[in-house]
Amino acid sequence: MRFGEFAPGQSWERHKPDWRQFKGKRALIHCSEADGTSQAPSIQEAFTKIIDANGTAELFDYPGTKHAFFNDDRPEVYDEQASRLSWDRTLKFLKG
Repeated sequence: MRFGEFAPGQSWERHKPDWRQFKGKRALIHCSEADGTSQAPSIQEAFTKIIDANGTAELFDYPGTKHAFFNDDRPEVYDEQASRLSWDRTLKFLKG
């Protein structure tokens, strides 16, 4: 059940999104509890910048999850239930 990886919400030197490119586009953001959920400052920054660019965004929190909970190659963080739910939501999002 692999879909590459979910990108982190926080920007860093090599990851500087041009938020203007979200105009008229949709974003889906999955948030682990260990990363601060959807209330984390970096997630709120991304959400706000997408909305400010006239895009839309959906946020989903996954209680009890660790960073990289979708990565089934890392059993110490993998969460099967959250992975399935986030994958189902991702497929629904892509179809919508």
